[in-house]
Amino acid sequence: MGRDPIERDEQTRSEARIAALTRELAEAINEGKPLGRTEARDYAIDLLRDEVEATPAPEPREGRPPGPLNPFALGIPLLLVGVILLPLFGVMGLAMAGIGAFMCVLGVAIAITGRRRGSSPGGG
Repeated sequence: MGRDPIERDEQTRSEARIAALTRELAEAINEGKPLGRTEARDYAIDLLRDEVEATPAPEPREGRPPGPLNPFALGIPLLLVGVILLPLFGVMGLAMAGIGAFMCVLGVAIAITGRRRGSSPGGG
């Protein structure tokens, strides 16, 4: 779903080379003294960490960026906390439950209108 055969072939070759180099490095470390293997392994890891270039994560190729968080996601916990606080702190619990209920209704409304906006006028 996204990679062509050439990219997959290059990835497979790269992974095979990494596996071969890892086996070679493990053999070299295991040939050393038993007491120094841990230090040799840690040294190899540090060297590798220093040598590998850090690259930013690639941007997604297809699709649109995710939209903003729907208020429904915040409304549910506010509603639940408000209901729990209602017997303890009446006004505060009622306010939180009210805000949570409003956000849940707003989130459902946004989801419904967003679905209508996103559908094609041709009905397909």
